[in-house]
Amino acid sequence: MRVDKQEWIAGGIFVYGDKMRFRRAYIILDILAAACFAGAHYLKEFARTRLGFVRWLNFNGNKLTENYPVGRIKFIMLAVILLLVVAAVFLTSVRKIRFAGINGIVMCAVTVAAAVYYVYASVAFDYSYSQAYFLIIPVIALGTLLLALRTMIPPLKTGSPVPQQQADKTEAVKGSIGE
Repeated sequence: MRVDKQEWIAGGIFVYGDKMRFRRAYIILDILAAACFAGAHYLKEFARTRLGFVRWLNFNGNKLTENYPVGRIKFIMLAVILLLVVAAVFLTSVRKIRFAGINGIVMCAVTVAAAVYYVYASVAFDYSYSQAYFLIIPVIALGTLLLALRTMIPPLKTGSPVPQQQADKTEAVKGSIGE
C-alpha cells in the first residue's frame, strides 16, 4: 500500500498517517499552557482578595520552606526548563526538515518569551510579591514546559513529496505485520 503524499509528515514520526494527532496535540498543549498562565494570575488575585486562602498559604508556605530545599528545587527546575527551551529552539530552527515557516518562528518566540518570564519570575519574585508565590512559580514552570514540548513537536508539512525510500520502507513494514 502506497503512502499518500498529503499524509506524510515532516520528521517521519507517523508515516502512515493521521495529521489530526499532531493538530490535537498542538491544540491540547496550547490550551493547557494558556490555562497555566491564566491560573497563575488568578492564584495571585485570589491570594490578594481571600483571607482564608492567605491563612492557608501562610501555614503551608512555612511548612514547605522548613521541610524542603526550595532553592535547590527552583534551581533544578530552572535548569531543566532552559535546557528544554534551548533544545526546542534548536530543533525548530537549525534542522530544516522540521522548520515550517512562520509557525515555527512564532512558536520559538513564544517559548523563549515564556522562558524569559519564568526566569524573571523565579529570580525576582519572592514571598513579598505574593503570598501565593509557592503556587505561582510551579504553575508558570508547567506552562513553560508545555510550550517547550509543543515547540518540539515537528510541524506539519502538507504537500511535501514522499521520498521513494520512505515509501518502500512503509510498504515493507505494512507487509511484514500482515496488513
